[in-house]
Amino acid sequence: MTRLKRKTILVSLSLSTLVASGTAYAYTGAGETLQQWMKSQVQLQQQASEDQLREEMNTARIALSDTEKASLASVDEQLDKQSAAAANQASRRIQQSQKDYAEQIDRAATELSKTSREAFDAYVASATGRMQTELERTVTQTIQGFEPIN
Repeated sequence: MTRLKRKTILVSLSLSTLVASGTAYAYTGAGETLQQWMKSQVQLQQQASEDQLREEMNTARIALSDTEKASLASVDEQLDKQSAAAANQASRRIQQSQKDYAEQIDRAATELSKTSREAFDAYVASATGRMQTELERTVTQTIQGFEPIN
């Protein structure tokens, strides 16, 4: 901003000098030489100002590009962190689900084992009772089929 002010002041001062010298020497040939010199000085100053402005714009463009690259790197880093966090969270959820399912299977297996033992014990008791009843009936029939020996 200060460079622009300097440029404006310089151009304004140069033009003022040019106008003043043109007025002072308008009636003589000496003014033409001064005018030519002033024009060349103004052109040199304009060229220098334009060159400096180009250089500053290139510097700003490079700085902006560097800032953009740094921002992209930062965004990439944040995305990597968030994806890693999401992957860890998903992994924890999967592990918790596995643990829950394993516990459910263990409880079901325990329940089935308990139920199976009780059912087996009941079956054995029932079968034993039936066999005993059947054996007693068979024995009774067999005994009744014999005639007593006198």
